Amino acid sequence: MATTTVFLVLQRSISRLTVNTSSNGGGPVYHEAIYVTHGSGCIKVCLLQTQEREVPFISSVEVVLLWVNLYSQMETNATFHLVTRTNLGGEEIRFAGALSDEKYNRIWTKGTTPSNCSVDEIVPDFVSETENDPPLSVLLNSIHSVTSDAIILTVNLSHLTPRPAYFVFYLTESVLVNPSDTTIVQIMINGGDQKMVAAPDAGKCRVVTIYPLMVAGPTINITLAPVNRSSLPPLIVAIEVFLQILFQIFIRVRFLKHPIVEPVVKIKVVLIPNNFLFMTFCKP
Repeated sequence: MATTTVFLVLQRSISRLTVNTSSNGGGPVYHEAIYVTHGSGCIKVCLLQTQEREVPFISSVEVVLLWVNLYSQMETNATFHLVTRTNLGGEEIRFAGALSDEKYNRIWTKGTTPSNCSVDEIVPDFVSETENDPPLSVLLNSIHSVTSDAIILTVNLSHLTPRPAYFVFYLTESVLVNPSDTTIVQIMINGGDQKMVAAPDAGKCRVVTIYPLMVAGPTINITLAPVNRSSLPPLIVAIEVFLQILFQIFIRVRFLKHPIVEPVVKIKVVLIPNNFLFMTFCKP
């Protein structure tokens, strides 16, 4: 039975996100959203039945405080849903305890290396701060084209209607044998030129943000192409893509029939027999 729920992040209005769990083969489905509370002491999440034969359910909810200014170009009056966060040159990276270099419990999934690319090992700059604070373990590897061909990446997108997207590209150059060598990359999304970027000095990471850009599913095609004056092929370390969730009118009385109020940031629910589930997370 296909199960679809709706994830709502609420303050004065709501953001609606449809989640389909029917194609995951029984494995866990993770969804992440970034939301600015504007000083509010509570975040309310509602899982709502949208069609017959659907069952709203959830295993756990986690709220992580971002104590530094991550993703600084995101609008503070909007909610952003993570589409992909891919570590293109290395293994999956996630929070692994107090000594983990991933501080915000983000999951950097292992990417697939395109057939025309190879993986470079990098000695990252351990001193310089990097925008969005990616873990150093992500910056240890990059992929680069083995020829002068472009790197082509595809991002699957379930939304067929156009929505604003937030793209983040992480570029790190490996050790340059010839100091005069340069890497200049033209970033194109769905065939349109977006930015021309020069790779940083060896070991340093350059973060490129593109927002807003209207996109629609079923796929987003990303091309990293070399420009004529670039002496080295294009490269990439990691990529993040978010969709801005459109706000809708919030009818408060509809959802307050069965509230579950907990002063904690994690809960576990096995099955909810009703047609909706409402949770409130407040500061203890």
